[in-house]
Amino acid sequence: TVERLVIELVVDGHMNKEMAAKLDVAVRTIESRRSRGMVKLQVSSLPQLVQLWVQVRNMEARKRTEQ
Repeated sequence: TVERLVIELVVDGHMNKEMAAKLDVAVRTIESRRSRGMVKLQVSSLPQLVQLWVQVRNMEARKRTEQ
């Protein structure tokens, strides 16, 4: 989803302006997608988001190696 893409870019350290330029959308669109993604993941801060996303990436990596 678009929220997932924005969350991945946030966790990778990209700023809203960078993401907006990269995805060719307005900064407000990035802010909205970031907010919706955080609500869906039930996190309320950037540190929580990063911690959760690192866990998600680790689980996905484990799944790939098990296949």
